[in-house]
Amino acid sequence: MPDNFVLGTQNTTALNYQNPMWQGIFNDTKKNQVPIIIDSGLAYSYLPSDIVLPYVRQFTAPVGRFGKQYWAPCDAKVPKFGITIGGKTLYLDEHDLLQQGVSQTQDYRGTPIKLCLISMTDTYPNGPFVMGGMLLNNFVTAFDVGKAEVRFYTRK
Repeated sequence: MPDNFVLGTQNTTALNYQNPMWQGIFNDTKKNQVPIIIDSGLAYSYLPSDIVLPYVRQFTAPVGRFGKQYWAPCDAKVPKFGITIGGKTLYLDEHDLLQQGVSQTQDYRGTPIKLCLISMTDTYPNGPFVMGGMLLNNFVTAFDVGKAEVRFYTRK
């Protein structure tokens, strides 16, 4: 359960996330906490719109949405993205946030421009919310089944 997300110049401390479907399951969470699943087989992440939209709007324009994915110019300035767990904020590398290897050569209007995939998208309001490779590529991750814990360590 992350404490907070850092979204460029913003964070989610003021987020008031409520999901009536989760009543009785996550009673110990604060209103700004969003339960997430860690998935080693998923290249990008599915998060609530209240996290994704403020983040993608900080990329250099034009940011477009094609299908369910967000795209930005491949040379865009990538805003910081961090996840705070246990009081420590872990920042993701910009190469994992804007995937240079997944690109297209025009925007949604057909205007020639090289766009690259932003590694997160918003999903259904009730979730599930998942963080995949964009998180796991940046840290050494220990899954401690006996303690029902996931621990993250910086690589440096």
